[in-house]
Amino acid sequence: MASTDLPPIMMDHLYSMDDGLKAGGPLLPLEKACENPVVGDEPLPETVSVVDPASVSRCCIEKGLFPAVPLFFQHPCSISKSWSEWVDRELLDPSTCDILHRAQVLEAIFLSKLWDIHIEARMLRHVVRRWSKATHTFVCSWGEFTPTLEDVANIVRLPVCGNRSPFDIALTPAEIDILAVLRKGAPTSPSTALRFSNWIQHFGNVDRQGPWRLAAFVSLWLGRFVLCDFSHDCLHERVFPLALAIVRGDSIPLAPVFLGHCTAGTMGVETLLNSGFLQVFLWEHLKGLDVCPLPYSHALRSADMGNGSFMPGSLPLVCRWFKRMQRKGQNVLRLLDDIEYFIFRPYGTSAETFTFVPFY
Repeated sequence: MASTDLPPIMMDHLYSMDDGLKAGGPLLPLEKACENPVVGDEPLPETVSVVDPASVSRCCIEKGLFPAVPLFFQHPCSISKSWSEWVDRELLDPSTCDILHRAQVLEAIFLSKLWDIHIEARMLRHVVRRWSKATHTFVCSWGEFTPTLEDVANIVRLPVCGNRSPFDIALTPAEIDILAVLRKGAPTSPSTALRFSNWIQHFGNVDRQGPWRLAAFVSLWLGRFVLCDFSHDCLHERVFPLALAIVRGDSIPLAPVFLGHCTAGTMGVETLLNSGFLQVFLWEHLKGLDVCPLPYSHALRSADMGNGSFMPGSLPLVCRWFKRMQRKGQNVLRLLDDIEYFIFRPYGTSAETFTFVPFY
């Protein structure tokens, strides 16, 4: 007779609910979420929104609806040497830089070759479990916070506005031919034709040239760094029309697309999230974290490969977080639940000469 014993559940030994998130404030007790909401002895004003605790993983764990199993952050938070080399080769061409500059993605693509963010797994495991799928906000004892377009513009340097809708891209006959080449992918098996490594090996080959070259390059950047999906090692065909519009110099508002891609579900603990973006977002907004930003002179030495490829006049602010490590053992929950440690508008206060995108 077969055993009916279930395998043991792997528990997250890094996770703790010894925090300041209690019923009241932005949350109600789970069993009262659908009743008349009250905070203390006073009725909650109708104008004050209440986060449904059933939409927050942290609250469901506390209620015993499901266990706190380990979370693993698979989104690539570092880059490969082959990608960095491909970026350098493309950005050696002034005409390519001009096209990408008109499309407002030149600095974003430049950053992708340097992107090396160390993930503090314990902190992220706690933060993503505070995400409300109902309100698209992170919940803490003093209220809620969420990434905004200002964060996207400053951290990943994507354009907020543009002259071309991402949902209305008409292709010329020549572009349709290029689209067919991109859809075919690398000359491997159909299941691996759109895999990142095969894509770089095929389309990034310095000896292989064609009218599809720049579109293939931008497609990989979009698929790996902007719209990475569940198949985190493969391209999705939906990026190809966007890439074709960008290589003709059209500016697409990619920051709202990126942010919408996050809030549509990829911040949820059951999905794939852009862990590097979230890590930098927390470092920018939380005071008291023991992580030292890279001085500008050191960041400049790391960014300038001395090969004549494109270099911005001044490095974007996010460069100060590359290859930084946060000291382990800090009480991150105490900082998260104390409003005194949250910086609502962090950009523009940096020392030295890192550049930021002004919003106000």
